[in-house]
Amino acid sequence: EGRWRYDGSLKIDDSGDGGGAGGLAGLLVQAVSTAIKTKTQDYMPIAQDVNLMVLETLPAGSYHPRFDADQADPVVVQK
Repeated sequence: EGRWRYDGSLKIDDSGDGGGAGGLAGLLVQAVSTAIKTKTQDYMPIAQDVNLMVLETLPAGSYHPRFDADQADPVVVQK
């Protein structure tokens, strides 16, 4: 009670495109494609989005006029 808490999530699609092949060959193509996409993923925009989410959800500080009065305010994360 009285502590800041926020529960949010950010979903990142790191699945590869298997090209529609079926069976074991399709599964292998999907696995290789996912591994390549994950390895080459640029994580800087993801980190920036997470940092923005955290900063936008912090409560008002002790010098802010709404200090300790913003507990029931809805959290709106803008993208």
